[in-house]
Amino acid sequence: MLQQKAPSRTLQLLIGGAILGILAFLLVYGFTPLDITNDTFCRGGYMEKDIQQHYAGWLFYRQNAQGFPLCVTQSINAPSGVSIAYTDSIPLVAALCRPLGNWLGGTFQYFGWFTLVCFALQGAFGAALCGLFTSNSVVLPLLGDLLFVSSPILYERAFRHTSLGAQWLILAALYFYFRARRQGRFASKGLFFLNILAIGIHPYFVPMTYAITFALLLEHVVSTHRWKGPVLYLTADLVCTLLLGWLLGLFYGTATSGGQALYGYFSMNLNALWNPIGVNGTIYSRVLPAQNQLNGNYDAFAYLGLGVLIAVPLLLIRNFRRFLCFLRKHWALLAVCVILTLFAISHVVTANGVTLFTFPLPASLIQLFSVFRSGGRLFWPVYYL
Repeated sequence: MLQQKAPSRTLQLLIGGAILGILAFLLVYGFTPLDITNDTFCRGGYMEKDIQQHYAGWLFYRQNAQGFPLCVTQSINAPSGVSIAYTDSIPLVAALCRPLGNWLGGTFQYFGWFTLVCFALQGAFGAALCGLFTSNSVVLPLLGDLLFVSSPILYERAFRHTSLGAQWLILAALYFYFRARRQGRFASKGLFFLNILAIGIHPYFVPMTYAITFALLLEHVVSTHRWKGPVLYLTADLVCTLLLGWLLGLFYGTATSGGQALYGYFSMNLNALWNPIGVNGTIYSRVLPAQNQLNGNYDAFAYLGLGVLIAVPLLLIRNFRRFLCFLRKHWALLAVCVILTLFAISHVVTANGVTLFTFPLPASLIQLFSVFRSGGRLFWPVYYL
């Protein structure tokens, strides 16, 4: 009698983590968002009105004749049109769902199922990431995964900025980074395709996943003194990423962002890690009080949660030498984390309700940085580490 091979530990963690993510989603949001014919929460807004813009972009795109580049609608910014990437309508998902939506007819929204998949993948890659740092046990990584599927910044974005709920991209990037480091290689297929996928979901994820990729490549070059392979890998990845962005219309037309010259307004407050207040005054803690903020600090919400705030100092004290060893080994990852943190804090340094100081930056540099005007979001890879 043939014996079936038991699934690998990684597969068990991916499946188990995905189940945890799905359960977390259903526990908080229920089944209502999964009804593709129910667009009430899209039209009515969730916490704020941004999801109305996301849904409107999808409706305009769906009603227009399909053209090229994909995901361009002439009903916005007429007559030239604009890509629905700029309405945060998740262009890659919109392009894939358009044939199905038109075939079914009537009301069709994909934001509920997209968010469910994000929660499932958040759990899957969170568990797999924990599995890299634990023994052969499956239980311990799944317990650690509870932190990822209950992440405050995940719930703060879900259905508010739906595309930014795809934070599993960061966890997946970290997983592929650490796995590649352990295997002593740089050509991670997972990171390669992840970088391409990121631009089809939301451009803000691109610098996050590429920062992690660059850290892997740089550490490999320094340790092996071989740079041709990593350069070719990075070049091919960038070309493919730009190609998908072009196909989806991200570089189409002459529309400009309303956020030009606003870099620094949506910066991360120095109290972000222990400040439980999010957009519209929503508080994510029943214990810690809300702290003061300035300008658009609310968009850089990065509250860790009371349990993590207590656990992290204790773990650092207990494992301080191991922590230093980890930083020395992953020095390039540390470097990109420092850069992402500085970019998130920005040149307008705020603490509670006070602007401590403002570093003078050339107008041209502020204009360039304003491509990612909500710079506080770029702290997320550091947050998840």
